[in-house]
Amino acid sequence: MSRPLSRWLAPVIAAVVLAAAPAMAATRFVLAVGNNVGAESDGALRWAERDARRVAELMRELGQVASGRAILLQGASAELIRSALVRLHGQVEEARRHGTRTEIFVFYSGHGDSTALHIGEEEIPLDELRSRIRSIPADSAVTILDACRAGALRSGRAKGAVHGPAFDISLAREPGPAGQVIISSAGNDEIAQESDELRGSFFTHHLLSGLRGAADTDADGRVTLAELYRYAYHHTLASSHGETSAVQHPEMELRLEGEGEIVMSYLQRSSSSLVLPRGLDGDFLIVDDRNGHVLAEVRKPGSESRRIALPAGRYRIQLRHASRIWAGEVALDWGGAQTLRASDLREQPRLAALAKGSHLDPSPWSVQVAAVAASPTALGEGIGLGGHAGLERMLGEHFLLRADLLVSHARASNEVWRYAHLDLRLTASAGYAIFAGPLRLSAGLGAGLLVVREEAERIDAERISAVSDAATRSASSSVGPSAVLGVEIRLALVDAWILVLGGDMHLACLPISGSWQTRLAGSGLLGVGYVF
Repeated sequence: MSRPLSRWLAPVIAAVVLAAAPAMAATRFVLAVGNNVGAESDGALRWAERDARRVAELMRELGQVASGRAILLQGASAELIRSALVRLHGQVEEARRHGTRTEIFVFYSGHGDSTALHIGEEEIPLDELRSRIRSIPADSAVTILDACRAGALRSGRAKGAVHGPAFDISLAREPGPAGQVIISSAGNDEIAQESDELRGSFFTHHLLSGLRGAADTDADGRVTLAELYRYAYHHTLASSHGETSAVQHPEMELRLEGEGEIVMSYLQRSSSSLVLPRGLDGDFLIVDDRNGHVLAEVRKPGSESRRIALPAGRYRIQLRHASRIWAGEVALDWGGAQTLRASDLREQPRLAALAKGSHLDPSPWSVQVAAVAASPTALGEGIGLGGHAGLERMLGEHFLLRADLLVSHARASNEVWRYAHLDLRLTASAGYAIFAGPLRLSAGLGAGLLVVREEAERIDAERISAVSDAATRSASSSVGPSAVLGVEIRLALVDAWILVLGGDMHLACLPISGSWQTRLAGSGLLGVGYVF
């Protein structure tokens, strides 16, 4: 063959081989098991079953696992889990008859200890699990155990596994490694943890982020087992060290022979992707705009870029660097890749960032104090001045609960009397809030108790007292229920400080002059608050 012809055919042959690569890919299977309920002595979990579903969905999306080869079990019994392993065994045997390479991935999130998984009041010994997986005739098997113990920490519920050192592996790129890999989410005598803020475990959160591309350090569009383990190890360790009272060290037990790498996810299979370019430095949070769920968390230096595989849709992006926060939105079209630009993000005070609720914001409590101008409830004229103190708790992204104390004092007079009027109102309410950049608008409805104190003194009291014993002063107190409708606007200021402007109307029922009467009054306030 002539040299010019060989030069012409070389790229053609390479293109044909690359085009045929998907057809020669391994047949892959996943079994994802999540169980929130363990033994009677185990603490209840909230997110283990959700974690299993997210792993199964992502392996179908990016892991080259066909829908018919993905098994998801949520809240299943030990018998059903064993049956699923038998089913997986049969599926792999059937695939091997066609001469294809087979790879299986088993994921478990739930309760357990150093010897067994806790499936309700039943147990599956770890030795039995290993034996059953080892008996499946797959070329390679990756087992990931995010297993839990009973107990609670300051900011997470306990999870546990078996200890091993941080593991680093570098393999050649040809396909074909054979053997068993077991990854555990925590070390010996350690506890792995799940987080209400993340709606999942720390370990699985970083595992999923890594699979979407955060772990793709060589930017080749594939996340290998080695890349994924390194990413999950270091980020789980950092999260547990920085956010909880216990440190968590994932571990890997590796028994592989042959050359090549196990690829965990193929980023090009995603319907769209978001590129985090060089120059943007910090911690990125990517949130699905439809439901507020965190899809990926990426910690990236400015000298590197990352491609994050995501379904088409709208996303809210938050970037934290040092003590500063930037936020913005992007829309990803099907089949395209979009690069995040610095101009897409605007610097935000902490309260306004992502208009987030308690599942994203670790500080949903706030307090406020304000000056008040109010109409006196029983006096019916004049303006009272006073103060207000409030305590609020956000529940999710929009709902809130709060308690308020308002005190106002007013004076009035006519030709005969001078009046002093004191209102003290304690209210509990529920409300709904919407966000628009640094602004938050909320409305609430509540009920409480109103205490009214009135004092009256005759203007000519000294003259009357000199010539008569007639009463020149009087005082009375009334206590009754009140209903309150309030609105409030908050403006995020520096760091966690907020400016508050609000008003309300309250309807009170009070015993006045020997009979119960209803009175309508209103108030307005201006003050400051702090989110903590």
